[in-house]
Amino acid sequence: RRGAARGGRALAGGAREGPPVQGGDRDPGCCGHDLLSGRGIPPRLLSEEPDPLQVLPQRLRPRPAAQAVVGRFLIHAEGELTMKRRYFLSGLIGVASLPVVRAFAATTDVQGRPMIERIERSEAEWRQLLTPAQFRVLREEGTEPAWTSALNDEKRKGSYVCAGCDLELFTSEMKYDSGTGWPSFYTTLPGVFGLKRDFKLILPRTEYHCARCGGHHGHVFKDGPAPTGERWCNNGVALRFVPAAA
Repeated sequence: RRGAARGGRALAGGAREGPPVQGGDRDPGCCGHDLLSGRGIPPRLLSEEPDPLQVLPQRLRPRPAAQAVVGRFLIHAEGELTMKRRYFLSGLIGVASLPVVRAFAATTDVQGRPMIERIERSEAEWRQLLTPAQFRVLREEGTEPAWTSALNDEKRKGSYVCAGCDLELFTSEMKYDSGTGWPSFYTTLPGVFGLKRDFKLILPRTEYHCARCGGHHGHVFKDGPAPTGERWCNNGVALRFVPAAA
């Protein structure tokens, strides 16, 4: 044991002993600190860093591989879902206001007019409510023969409503004598009709139907009088005249 200890002290002493640092290896500007050539950096150089370290902004830092962004959500590898607070709050506001938006959209259109609620009935129910002639026109898109409707000669003031659901469609001021054999109007009340293309006669036509019950009424043409230049050619059997109150 004593030999081993003595040997260890000898090695330690040998490690401390060595050739003296030569004058050429000294750094004269560092207060006499010794520095081995090629084996270190003078402290003066470390204290004279030309530019401060730049901190990389958070958004430019590389994202760990265990995370991925999908839309506005941050998804971790473990399946945890983290949503940013501002998106969470905006989502709550949107959900809270949804019933209000729906209620408004269900009652008014973009111009503030009352929306027309659709009526849905089965074929059997329509057959009970309508005459055979009305059913053929309103539900099967038939056309009544020309000059057969008593409304061609109607001159009183009032309004014309859908024979299927009583929705007001025209006023007597909109009616004119087109000479075609069907009641004709140069315009309609706003939003009461839906339109679609019709190719039953090969040439394309614009068919219109009641916005409430979907019943077919006729076709609109571009040969009407001023100010619209339109002719809303309506089947008389699809209409019901309501005289104005005295």
